[in-house]
Amino acid sequence: HRREESTGIGLALTRELVELMDGTIEVQSEPGQGTSFSVHLPVTNNAPLQEDHVIQPPRFFMEKEETEQEEEVIVNAETEDLPYLLLIEDNPDVVRHTISLLSDHYRIAVARDGEKGLRVALETIPDLIISDLKMPQMDGYQVCESLKTDNRTSHIPIVLVSAQAEQEARNEGFRSGADAYLVKPFNREELFIRLKQLIELRRRLRERYQNLAPIAPSDDPVFQKEDAFIAKLQATIEENLDDENFGIPEICKAIAMSRSQLHLKIKALTNRSTSHYIRAFRLMRAREMFGTTDLNVTEVAFEVGFRDVAYFSRSFSAEFGVSPRDYLRMVS
Repeated sequence: HRREESTGIGLALTRELVELMDGTIEVQSEPGQGTSFSVHLPVTNNAPLQEDHVIQPPRFFMEKEETEQEEEVIVNAETEDLPYLLLIEDNPDVVRHTISLLSDHYRIAVARDGEKGLRVALETIPDLIISDLKMPQMDGYQVCESLKTDNRTSHIPIVLVSAQAEQEARNEGFRSGADAYLVKPFNREELFIRLKQLIELRRRLRERYQNLAPIAPSDDPVFQKEDAFIAKLQATIEENLDDENFGIPEICKAIAMSRSQLHLKIKALTNRSTSHYIRAFRLMRAREMFGTTDLNVTEVAFEVGFRDVAYFSRSFSAEFGVSPRDYLRMVS
């Protein structure tokens, strides 16, 4: 048996139970000597009634033996409007505890070790990842570094969790690319705050890229990585701008991503599908041409890869709220 890192979950649950009974818990610790915990409970004939704190067994919980045998667990799989979170964790107790905290707010997939987590992340491109630090096959540092250096997953916020509170462990986590580092047992409110901050980071990325405007240089490493991806994507479309047959398969080949990976990456960064992004980029270049060249509507449509001028006009009107002919008159 491998020697397991303490999960901290036992202490977290003990604290919750003590607080439910209006008690307190104290800790005394001496380096090299040991640690003692003291629980103080009030003497009363009637237990306090706290209906709002009654712990209900979540509907998705399985028996411990079943949970340990499952390769992957997926919670709220049918609720597509919830953010998709990947939990990479090999300890069943931690899995159950984390799911109990987050199941009302996220779709959750669980991978049982670092290698499985890396595979699931590359296949499904989640919105957020929570990864344990100490795991078999591949630890959290390696998972984090692999995902953050891969264009397919570099945009995904990652939270590392560990019982190691030392500053060097934290520093190593951030060097590997982690966006947050939580020490077990983590507080529910702290976890929610961190995840909310990372969702906000995703929103900032979308604001930066969704309107296809020129991107100002940034000192933020997160922006720099995704700026490079968007620049390569746009350059690939630009090189084939007048080719009506150029589309998603060609971009996948140029950027070395599968169709689904490309779609999920572009959706995360721009809130557009891949086909919508390509079309929007062509239309943006068409609008620029109306203001910088003497080409007419048909000629501009051909220059940006539209052979059906009527379709070009409908698409332009839908994107900018004005027909290409009216826009051309406005800028002439």
